[in-house]
Amino acid sequence: QVQWERLHCPQVMDVDVKERKSRSKVGGPLTGREGTGGLLAQFQAPEVPKDFYSQVWAEDTAAAFRSLRGLCQNSRSEAVQSLTYEEWRRHVAKDHPCFELLCKQDFVGINHLVVVAVDKIE
Repeated sequence: QVQWERLHCPQVMDVDVKERKSRSKVGGPLTGREGTGGLLAQFQAPEVPKDFYSQVWAEDTAAAFRSLRGLCQNSRSEAVQSLTYEEWRRHVAKDHPCFELLCKQDFVGINHLVVVAVDKIE
């Protein structure tokens, strides 16, 4: 297009062009903005009572997660693996995943398991 215009319209033209703001998308499909939909947009934030937080509970929970993380690090003697969706579907159809299998999974493998579990719930 530009090359054709250069060949057929060699004269220079001055034109006043008003600059407009770009219409770039802010956020994404999960922001809940008008017209974007998204699964997270369908949920309303629950009211949380002021006395809901407990320091003792938070410390116990943090200690439990640290302990679980330590167990996973100790059990990771073999190479880390990542099961695919289909492998997780076959495994979950037969049995629950064992602790050793979960410890061997990388981030992607755990995400695949979460997707399979949510599909099975629905």
